[in-house]
Amino acid sequence: GLTLLVTLFLARSVATLRNPETERALATSLEVIRDGIERLGSDARQHAEVMALDPETERLLRRGENANLERYVREEARSRGLDYVCLYRLGPPIERVFGARLGPRITLPQPERESLLGALEEGGLISGGDAPRQVSGAAPLGKNHLVLAGYQLDPEISSEILSLQKNLTMYRRLGVYTWLSQRSLWIFAVIWTLVLGLMSFGLAYFVSRDTARPILELRAAMERVSSGELAHRVAPS
Repeated sequence: GLTLLVTLFLARSVATLRNPETERALATSLEVIRDGIERLGSDARQHAEVMALDPETERLLRRGENANLERYVREEARSRGLDYVCLYRLGPPIERVFGARLGPRITLPQPERESLLGALEEGGLISGGDAPRQVSGAAPLGKNHLVLAGYQLDPEISSEILSLQKNLTMYRRLGVYTWLSQRSLWIFAVIWTLVLGLMSFGLAYFVSRDTARPILELRAAMERVSSGELAHRVAPS
């Protein structure tokens, strides 16, 4: 009983190491940030599509007036609150015709060929991997060009995402550790109880045998005396 009580106390103490509410809060915060990034990507895609379908954009492209096209697209992107806009020729090879930064400390995305073609199919591109730095929308312009426009994320957002991911991973690992620790405690308690039970049984067996032997010998002697063997003596033990 004492072993089970101690095990129960230790199991509850280990369980308090993990706070499910904290884990849910971390997961929710991460999901909210990712949803916001997806909405930014959808917004950037809409802007890219509108600029790509603009008759003036198509006219300047057909006439090969790249300088005027860049100027026109740049002003359109600026009026829409975008951080950058690029025009790519889909080749082969794929090359950037121009790229315009529309604010201080803005960097242009440098996507690989596969990423750029994927953006054309999916309508968008997120640069930076686990810590997104840029969110772009993509839209085809004519048959051989692509408009890529988007937003540069605040570095604090990337840092916050990395921090949330790190803490969430830690809590999930802690959950596995807690689960294993609780199971190990109960397994240890069962084994220890069995060991104590076997030891108690063995001790009781030997003690009872040594205690009962003189009584059994005396009983046998009394039976012999009662049967007429009056000369029988019982050796002291």
